[in-house]
Amino acid sequence: MKNTLYLLKKDPKFSSVMQKIALDTELDNEELEYVLTCCIFIIKEYTKDRRKHYLFEFAYYIAVKVAVNNQLYSPLLDISLNYGLYPISQYIISKQLSSSDSMTNFSMEYNLEKFNYKNITETFEQKKYRLKITSSKNYENAYIAPTSFGKSSLIIELIDNKIKENSKFCIIVPTKSLLVQTYKNIKKHFPTKNIIFHDEMYRDEDSFIAIFTQERALRLLKEQSLHFDYLIIDEAHNLFSFNSRTTLLTRLIRINRKRNPNSKNYYLSPLIHDSENLSVEGERQIHEHKIKSNIKEPNVTEYRTDGSVLKYDRFLNEFYKKGHCDSLTEYILSNQLNKNLIYLFKKTSKSRGTC
Repeated sequence: MKNTLYLLKKDPKFSSVMQKIALDTELDNEELEYVLTCCIFIIKEYTKDRRKHYLFEFAYYIAVKVAVNNQLYSPLLDISLNYGLYPISQYIISKQLSSSDSMTNFSMEYNLEKFNYKNITETFEQKKYRLKITSSKNYENAYIAPTSFGKSSLIIELIDNKIKENSKFCIIVPTKSLLVQTYKNIKKHFPTKNIIFHDEMYRDEDSFIAIFTQERALRLLKEQSLHFDYLIIDEAHNLFSFNSRTTLLTRLIRINRKRNPNSKNYYLSPLIHDSENLSVEGERQIHEHKIKSNIKEPNVTEYRTDGSVLKYDRFLNEFYKKGHCDSLTEYILSNQLNKNLIYLFKKTSKSRGTC
């Protein structure tokens, strides 16, 4: 990736065009032809070695920006179809954003139907790993996927596929607020099942779906000689936090495995680089199902204390001056969208806010 970017950044035209792309400026025809040629070059480099996924992310970023800034969706449609980002393909076709003829669109929609699941269009990886993990007979499983890639619906499907008369499920969530949210979701899909969300609700049942924090799950195991058949750890990256909750979660996994060597564990997270780092039971291999391609591309703006507003290009690690605003509050209120992440941080030399 560094070598590819080094070659491209040596060309002043490339830097100039990438600045316009970052600033959401429409490109002229010559610039479009140039940057899309660069995009093809990057994709070819990625095709030579699929491990260099960052190259694909860069090409996808260019295609997304060209589509939004220039209303030119054909390159994005080609990339999404060829690399399994089918929700993007479906959106472009359904909104008729591409110049393809109706017969071509019909053919593409017909093929995309294979990736429709419960009223959503899945990516190629999403469907592949959903089917693999829900049919898995392995004792240790990890599902690593970006946010909004169906981890909540996956929990529902795991329970639905594996529930039996005497099955004991336990979903571990890190906070009480997530507990309430998860409970409502589970109750909606399994209204007739015995669902508990506090250790004091247990009444010696042979079958239940428990939604616990690690503290409540441990209290139940401490006072009762029972075990869980299926342990689903949501937000599993919390195992890396090295705090008291991590200790409790690790203890819970070990106790349950000792009482029931045949229990199945599922670790769900958007943030884990290597699933083997999750291993609590050294001798058991964790079977990883990891989605690499994310259809979301962050649009990062930095607001500095002097009022400067800059756009950030994460691939070139460059900041481009966008404008000026008298206060952070004023900037946020005038630029807010449906979904915003505001991150404030302090450095030794000066403070800066990123939106």
